[in-house]
Amino acid sequence: VHFPKARRCKFYRFDARLALLFYHNVNNWINFLATDYDTISNTSICLILDLEADKVKQLVKLLAKEEVAFDIGSYRDAPAGLRIWGGATIDSSDLEALMPWIKWAYHEVL
Repeated sequence: VHFPKARRCKFYRFDARLALLFYHNVNNWINFLATDYDTISNTSICLILDLEADKVKQLVKLLAKEEVAFDIGSYRDAPAGLRIWGGATIDSSDLEALMPWIKWAYHEVL
């Protein structure tokens, strides 16, 4: 996958975890909460979905029920979305495995 927007970001290193940040390039229903690419974090990943808030809550519950992700919902005072930890303690393979589950859950709650 080619990530043309990656060049516009001010990341000091590009690793496989950052590929998750650009997953939305191939899915028009998911995007970063931050609209300024200079403020997108590769550790505290905040995403918004093209869903109503109640559907996002259903998605979060579905991921927990399937034991895929726990406590992945956005903070209470943030827009409805997902909050994913992508720091050094997370393997790239974990995030790569998570994204198809998010896509599955998204289509389940539509």
